[in-house]
Amino acid sequence: MPTQDNRRTDLDIARAIAVSLVVLHHIVQYFPRFGVSLRFSGDVTYVVTYIHISIFILIAGILIGLNRQKVTTIAEYRQFEGKKFLRLMVPFFSMSILQLLIKISSPSFGLGQAGAIVTATLVAPHSGGGMPHGWFLYMLMTIFLLWPMLRPLADSKALLPLLGVLIALAIFPINWPLYKGPANTAPYFELHRTTWYFPIFVIGYWYGRNKFGRENPRAIAPILTGFIFLAAIAAHRFVPWPGGVAWTTLSRSVRWIGYLAAGFCVVWFCSLWGRKQGRIQSWLANVGFYSYDIYLFHVIVGHAVVLVLIKSGIAAAAGWLIVPVAIALTIFISWVIGYFIRRLPKLAFVMLGVPLKRRPRPAKAPAEQARIK
Repeated sequence: MPTQDNRRTDLDIARAIAVSLVVLHHIVQYFPRFGVSLRFSGDVTYVVTYIHISIFILIAGILIGLNRQKVTTIAEYRQFEGKKFLRLMVPFFSMSILQLLIKISSPSFGLGQAGAIVTATLVAPHSGGGMPHGWFLYMLMTIFLLWPMLRPLADSKALLPLLGVLIALAIFPINWPLYKGPANTAPYFELHRTTWYFPIFVIGYWYGRNKFGRENPRAIAPILTGFIFLAAIAAHRFVPWPGGVAWTTLSRSVRWIGYLAAGFCVVWFCSLWGRKQGRIQSWLANVGFYSYDIYLFHVIVGHAVVLVLIKSGIAAAAGWLIVPVAIALTIFISWVIGYFIRRLPKLAFVMLGVPLKRRPRPAKAPAEQARIK
């Protein structure tokens, strides 16, 4: 259901769910860093939250499918990639610089580490770059760079062979060249993640072009979503991340299918539920509108929120309830930051990749036009 500003309520609701899982995923990691152990199993929480990436990737593909914009010339390719670079990489580099400055301000940080962080930012963000969680933007930009060349195949009878090749690249273990970063060792240019999520993007594109918004209202999406979530939890709980003994082609297949199905069912459910008008839908759509802002700022805000809650003694008094409190505060404060930044066009351009509106040129006076003629 498109909103008044040409956004879709259903997709914004899906974004709200996904970004909430992003914040949950990171908040449960911050408390142990400051010496507070959680009273519930972090494994289950960690597993559920990983579905958010599939949701975001599916949404990206759906939007390309709904837009139906074709990139067939060099000029169109430059325009397409320029818009994506502004939206993805300008905020990526801005936030990387901001987080690097915050790290440099720490007394324990040595300036010699800055060079390694800058290098990691450019070649493998998640291995210790200035904005480690920005690997998603880095990977999505890579997908968009390749997509115009693969789209003709996705629009033809070659779609299934294309998906077969992409899925094979995702599930078969590949020894990508590794970069030893400040935080960990990971493949260069996030290649392992790009190949993992590229077929999900293509499936999202097909869904947006053919089926999205026309689902059967009688479908059992909520029930199916619940079962798929449980399947994804089990798959991730018992199958370690790459490098483990159990990281085989079979285990990779189980996890890939689990996360695709879970993310797909969430988007499917939001497409059905978003057709209804209600306060909850409106509120979630608003959160979804600012989901990019929340994603960019939640790491800095989340660390600050958790630290304040611990230092003030609230964390010790609240017990496990401190987690939803921290999540709510992080989302709200990040939302407020994004709200005010968007009202400053130049700052929004740098921090959020919002294009600057060009002022229309004043019309020439009739006398001046006559002189020109």
